[in-house]
Amino acid sequence: MMQRPFKPPPGRPKGPDHVWREMRVQSSDGFTLASLHGATNGVARATVRAYLRWCLERGYVTQIGETPALAGRVAHVYRVVDGAPTTAPVQRRDDYAGERGRVKEQLWTAIRALPAFGVAELAFAATTEEHPVKPRTAERYIRELAGAGVLLVLKPYRKGAAGRAGARAGQWRLKPSRNTGPKPLKWIKGRVFDPNSGQWLGKAKEEAT
Repeated sequence: MMQRPFKPPPGRPKGPDHVWREMRVQSSDGFTLASLHGATNGVARATVRAYLRWCLERGYVTQIGETPALAGRVAHVYRVVDGAPTTAPVQRRDDYAGERGRVKEQLWTAIRALPAFGVAELAFAATTEEHPVKPRTAERYIRELAGAGVLLVLKPYRKGAAGRAGARAGQWRLKPSRNTGPKPLKWIKGRVFDPNSGQWLGKAKEEAT
């Protein structure tokens, strides 16, 4: 008798929510693309593969080994990394994340290159003709990285200083130990993730329930 396809129980999330949940559930022993696809209901294998690859590229999932597969082939075994979010990471369209991603790359490149910087200096150094960086954007990125212990505080900001606002009066420098590579650090669900080292930095503002 032909086995019926797997069907998620009523009320179980579908789409990325369900695939991410299965990744987390199967991580105790490790999962393969085949085992992950087998736990979905009517989702194309290519769709599951694309989401898995996206999670790998962004450091949410890591390869931990290999296992024999059909026809003498070898299948990669994966698991969700420690500290990954409990809710499914959102895969956005390339055109949505494109401009914001390039600005983050420009900011991170400038931070790695500058011996010291304030908000105005960082915004200026990170600006390109195609993608200008606003001081407010630079200030927000500084606050995210400083809160995660990525930056050294050379001069604490003076809130309300004449002609200045908030962190614009401060000065920072990248910690040498945090200069891990060219990929920009990202603020995800209250924490900073370093895609170069695969590490989560700092403590989440709100613990997941």
